[in-house]
Parts: sequence; C-alpha cells; structure tokens
Amino acid sequence: MSGVSHQMVGYGPLTDVWGAHCGNQLVDGSDLTEGVAAACERVTRALGRVLREIGFLGLFGLDLLVTPDGRVVVLEINPRFQRVTSLLNAAERAAGLLPMPGVHVLAFVLDALPKAAPGAPAPGYSQVVGYAHEDGTVAMDLWPGTLGMGTAEMEEIADIVATVLAAVRPDKTHSAHGTIEQSKSKFHLDASVATSVEPRVRDLLARHPVYPEIDLSLFAAEGIGPQG
Repeated sequence: MSGVSHQMVGYGPLTDVWGAHCGNQLVDGSDLTEGVAAACERVTRALGRVLREIGFLGLFGLDLLVTPDGRVVVLEINPRFQRVTSLLNAAERAAGLLPMPGVHVLAFVLDALPKAAPGAPAPGYSQVVGYAHEDGTVAMDLWPGTLGMGTAEMEEIADIVATVLAAVRPDKTHSAHGTIEQSKSKFHLDASVATSVEPRVRDLLARHPVYPEIDLSLFAAEGIGPQG
C-alpha cells in the first residue's frame, strides 16, 4: 500500500459546483482518528488479495469514507492510476522508494513483487483542482504558489482549456444498426486550434516546468511524444 490521501470535494474557494473534486492532501495516521489509517490499510490489502485472485495486475485505488463512529466504508474501486499518483510519486522518491508506476510495470514482468519498505510515504504534499467556465472565466479564487504560478498564469491556463474544449468534436461512428452516430468515446481537436495553443502551452512549461528534473528532450530524441 502506497499512501492515504484526503480528498477535498465541493470546496467553496475552488469551485461553485457541489461535490466537485477539488484536490488531495497526503495524510498519515497522526492526521486521522485513531485506528482509521490501520483500518484503511486492512481494507486495501483485503481487496487487493481478492483482485489478485481474479487475475488483476498492477495499480488500483480505493475511494473510502470514514463514518462518524470511525468505520471505513468502501465507495468504489478504481483499477487505474489515480489523480493523486503524482503526489505519491514525489513522496516515494523523497523516501527513497520506487514510485508506484515502476511497481505497476514490475507487476507484469515478475512472478512476485519484492516486499515494500514498511510505512506509507511521508505526508506534506497536496494539490488543488481549478475549474473554468465555458467562456474562459475561472470558477475559483486564485492565489500564487502552484508551480510558482501567479493569477495571470492560472487565468492563461483556464483560457487555453476553454479554447481547446470549445474546439473538440466527437468522431462519427457506425452503430450496430448501420446508422452513423456521434462517438461517445472518440473525439478530435481542430488542427488549427491545436496549432494556436501549442506555443502558449510550451511557453508556460518553459517558465514553470511540471517536472524540473526530467529532460523532456530525451523523449523527443527517442521519438516519444510531441517533437521540438
């Protein structure tokens, strides 16, 4: 088990939508009611054993709810990378552990994984999720600090997102009845819009790199991802 995060939902300064996901904060036993962290781990390991028995490999996440009397209730199982994966990666690296994406890969190539170091990664990492309206206005109170960005940069991101979403259209697909319908899973972005926003995205990443220690030119040299 990698770690536990507290999920913020419907937080007023970040969104005007009730129940919307607003971010995560890594926590440990000292941040939770006594016994809750241990209960989360017991539930996670028990479900992990069940998933393994039915043939599942790799990472999964759980959405858990703690009741007022301290019981841990499972809301859903997410057999995929989680929104909090980037925070866990940073915490695991700081603790000298192999980040979970590496463990995920090893699950497919090894008969058994090596035992992990005891204890969850140290807490102290958090992230917030901001929302933008279709007209490009930001549905949150902004403050400096996210990757060193200020209000102007966050508003630039909101405008880029709104521009892209407005230019995304569903692909056409053939239904089982032979009719042509709009796809519910495949979409395309107008090429001219992609071209127009790419310099803006590159400028933001140049000034505020998401992973400063990663040399993105290595990916370009290997023909992985966007070139140039």
